[in-house]
Amino acid sequence: MFGKTSFTKLALAAALATGISALPIQVRQAEPETFNIKVINSCAHDQPIGVFRINPDFSTSTLTPMTTIASGQSHNLTVPYKEIGLRIATNENQFTAQPLFEFGYSGWGDVEGTAYDLSMMSGLITGMKATPANPLCEAKQCDSLICKLASAWTNADQTADGSPADTVCYHGKTDFTVEYCPKN
Repeated sequence: MFGKTSFTKLALAAALATGISALPIQVRQAEPETFNIKVINSCAHDQPIGVFRINPDFSTSTLTPMTTIASGQSHNLTVPYKEIGLRIATNENQFTAQPLFEFGYSGWGDVEGTAYDLSMMSGLITGMKATPANPLCEAKQCDSLICKLASAWTNADQTADGSPADTVCYHGKTDFTVEYCPKN
C-alpha cells in the first residue's frame, strides 16, 4: 500500500506531530551557569579548601564555606562559570604562600571557556595538579620542589617571561579535577 518513501514521510510526520525531537534533553534545556571541580586530597595530611573571589580592590570574598578533605578523599565543588578572579585556596588570606588553583571565565570573539593557572609561591611543600575534563585542554602540574615556568606561577616576576603559566581552555564549560600532592 505504501512505498518505502511514503512510509518514511508518514513516520516523520507522525513524529513531528507528537513532539518527538531528535535533540537530546541536555541540548534542549538551558545548562546552568556553573561547572564542577573535583578536588582530590592525595596528601598524607588533611587538606582544608575553600573557593574565594579576589575583588577589584584586592579584597577577598568567600564563595564556599571552608571544608576539610581527609587524606585519600575528594570533595566536589560547583562553581560559577561566568565569574573571574576565583581560586581554590587553603585559607582566605590571599597573601599567604599556599597552593592555588586560580580560574575564571574568558571570552574571545565567538569562543568562550575558562582561564586557569596554578600558583605555587616559594616555601610550599604541597604540590598541585589541575586537569581539565576536556582532553583538548592542557593539564598543569607542579610538585613541591619541581615546577616548570609553564606549569605554575612561582613568583610575581614571571610577567617578564610572558606569563607562560596562564592558560585558557576555549572549549566552553569544562569541568576540572584538582589534586593536592599529585601521585604522578
